[in-house]
Amino acid sequence: MRLQKLCCIALLLCALPHAADAQVVINEIMFAPRGSEFFDEYIELFNAGDRAVDLTGWRIGDDEETNALVGDAMALAPGAYALVMDAGYGTRSTHYDPLPDAALKLTVDSATLGRGGLSNVRPERILLIDAAGDTVAAATYQPGNPLGISEEKIDAAQGDAPDNWTDAKWPTPGAVNSVSVKDRDLALTRNAASAVRVPWGGSTEVILTVTNIGREPAESYEIAVDGKGVAVGDLLAAGDSTRVAIPISNPPAGENIFRAVLVFSGDRDTTNNAATWIAIGGMRPGEIAIAEVMAQGAEWIELYNRSPDPVSLSEWTISDVRTTGAFGAGAVIEGLGHVLVAEDEGRVAAQYPDLDTPILSLTRWPRLNDGGDVLVLRDATAGVVDSVSYPAQETAASMERIDLAIAGDGDNWLVSQAGATPGAANSVRFDDEIAGVSLLAEPNPFVDRVAIKYEVPAPRSHANLWVFDRTGRRVASLIESVEGGSQRVVQWDGRADNGHKLKPGIYILYLEVGTPDGKLFRIREPVVIARGLDDGQ
Repeated sequence: MRLQKLCCIALLLCALPHAADAQVVINEIMFAPRGSEFFDEYIELFNAGDRAVDLTGWRIGDDEETNALVGDAMALAPGAYALVMDAGYGTRSTHYDPLPDAALKLTVDSATLGRGGLSNVRPERILLIDAAGDTVAAATYQPGNPLGISEEKIDAAQGDAPDNWTDAKWPTPGAVNSVSVKDRDLALTRNAASAVRVPWGGSTEVILTVTNIGREPAESYEIAVDGKGVAVGDLLAAGDSTRVAIPISNPPAGENIFRAVLVFSGDRDTTNNAATWIAIGGMRPGEIAIAEVMAQGAEWIELYNRSPDPVSLSEWTISDVRTTGAFGAGAVIEGLGHVLVAEDEGRVAAQYPDLDTPILSLTRWPRLNDGGDVLVLRDATAGVVDSVSYPAQETAASMERIDLAIAGDGDNWLVSQAGATPGAANSVRFDDEIAGVSLLAEPNPFVDRVAIKYEVPAPRSHANLWVFDRTGRRVASLIESVEGGSQRVVQWDGRADNGHKLKPGIYILYLEVGTPDGKLFRIREPVVIARGLDDGQ
């Protein structure tokens, strides 16, 4: 009776897996490879025990079919990985090469893993059976992973429950799982998700957090921003974290993307070592100028970009004393270019059908007062880029800014000499390169019409432009005490003040210009009417 009992116990012990066998676990399953379904599937095993396990005679597969493991070496060392590949991988694919040298490379005595390969559309249970026929491990994977993303065990020592499996961050054939806790692993995160806004000339800080999510203490790590080391970290115990302030000073205008990288020797997962953020830099004051204002009829405001680079106006605003309106996403002003900002885009486009300048809108329109108003242009950081105070607009012509380089107060505005100049240089603009007074008629001689251009070295002026015949008699007054800027173009059709065409011959253009500071400029220039004698009336 005692002998029979001992035999029963012996048989029971033989049916149970050896302790060493039980430490070999299924650790990763690649069932939906990015490469070939026939050659690039694999199952990874891991020896979580403290002694080697001989895998000779072991089998692996699914519930429908298991196949014998085959390899040049069959002993799986403690803490080592065994990579069970499709039988054709070595000759038909190099998708995962180079495979880790320390991994035990195995295959099966069949063309595929399991019956017909691992399914991509339905869950399958993967079985690992030892030489005695005992099931050492069984793990069920769930389909739906992106191609090339395996199913990985989170903790090799915690069994095969579904909550211990998850999609890999990246495939890790023959190496530590991407989702596992590593011995050395630091993670870098930013404490906020919103963009950092830094007005022109200002500075701020971005707060980053370094967390030790590995098992071992970490020291001698560095944070580099855009390739430049800016901070060195202290010792971090496992599970601890520290905050690091990254200074951001006067970033370039517009949207800038910054990237910080945590540099830590021996880090086993570098996918969590970077943090990015957007810093919106303020625009230099005066770089975008309010150049022209039309407060009559279909209202609009003209902006001019004094820089050579395009500028995003997204989240910029224009306001008066009562209303603030914002530009929408995608609003851009080209380098050295204009945009019109209109209350009614369609109406302005119809009024200027040949205009090739972009017409933009605002979320709310600051009604432009005919009696003058204050307009403020702010960038996405709320910094003031330009502020103007235009005077009363008493005619249907626009108000043009004389000099974009100085303050836009009332003295720096004049009524447009051309009625309006949307999308073009202002007719009253000041050119500081004008050295003296000049007067030019083109073409000269002329038949039907001549363009007379004058320039004076002053931003504001009152001008008279008269035409005299050869006897000294004034025959035409082209400009009579008209306020203007430093330059102007006047068209003349060769007619006298009474509307009659003047006879062919030589006439004298006489320009007289006075400036607010008391200077007086005079200049004469001959002009020739060259039409036939019978054309004079």
